[in-house]
Amino acid sequence: MLDAATGATRWRAGDAQDVVVHQRAVYLRQCVGTGSRATCALVARDPRDGRQLWKLPAARSAEVSDEALGGQAPYAPPATPYVAVWLSDTTNAYTTVAVATGRPGAGRLPNRAWGSFVAGDLLVTTDNALRGNGTDCTVGITTVNAATGARGWSGEVFSGRTQKCDCAQQLAHDGSRQDQIGTGTRLVAVTASGQPQLVDLRTGRKAWESATSGVPIAGNDRSVLIRHATDVGELALLDMTTGASRWTAPDPVLAAGATAWRAIVTDSVVAVSGRKDDRPCVFVYDVRTGHQLGRYPGYLAGGADDWVAVLFPAWESDGLSLELHTF
Repeated sequence: MLDAATGATRWRAGDAQDVVVHQRAVYLRQCVGTGSRATCALVARDPRDGRQLWKLPAARSAEVSDEALGGQAPYAPPATPYVAVWLSDTTNAYTTVAVATGRPGAGRLPNRAWGSFVAGDLLVTTDNALRGNGTDCTVGITTVNAATGARGWSGEVFSGRTQKCDCAQQLAHDGSRQDQIGTGTRLVAVTASGQPQLVDLRTGRKAWESATSGVPIAGNDRSVLIRHATDVGELALLDMTTGASRWTAPDPVLAAGATAWRAIVTDSVVAVSGRKDDRPCVFVYDVRTGHQLGRYPGYLAGGADDWVAVLFPAWESDGLSLELHTF
């Protein structure tokens, strides 16, 4: 683990076959031996100093789920009291483990097509449940209480569509590096008719349905960025609390399927990959007003509240150079 300010190594762990980083712990699967004789364990370590928090015997394929609601890689996802864990090869299920103590909770759900994650105090599974020849874009959701295992809400939401009306089959876009957009136990999806909506996973009730049609592609706990279709069209930024549209922006003219497509939403800026005069560029907007703060040639590499990093070709070395733009 490196210190973000200095780059100095804070601590090192031994060989690990799997590593998942959360805000309160770093989870490692470590095995001694090979093949069927290997003895494995899931180990939780304090990210500050590497101190071991707990250790659980585990199967060779054990893992802590790296899916999250509201997280945006490479940043650690929001802290939750439990994590979703695959411990055993003999049961096709995710269980819950308390982050602070390593004690198993009673929350348990079968593994489904998409994955499992913890939202607040809920263990959640999602499933791509296509019906009607795969045309209705249904996403099945099941929840239980992470601590007690009590059954929660189960139901359906919908994923967005491409320009050709194919199902996107995801609730965020790969280019946003998010699994699901939302906050707490509230998940952003779309309705059967294609309107963005915010659903409370505790009850299945709709917190809002936006009057602005489009597909959610990125967001944080305050804002949701949507596009006319998942791969093309103008942009709009919605308020996470109300679903109201704050502003719109022109189509960035880069298909979301392109390798260079990325979108980042922070508390201060929205940055989106695009094209201008047939060249790659990055558009940056003010979150509150939609005012374009800048347009920079190159590829979106990352961003935070007051900066955006852009990669562009370094012609003299046939490599890439990095520019950091602050606001």
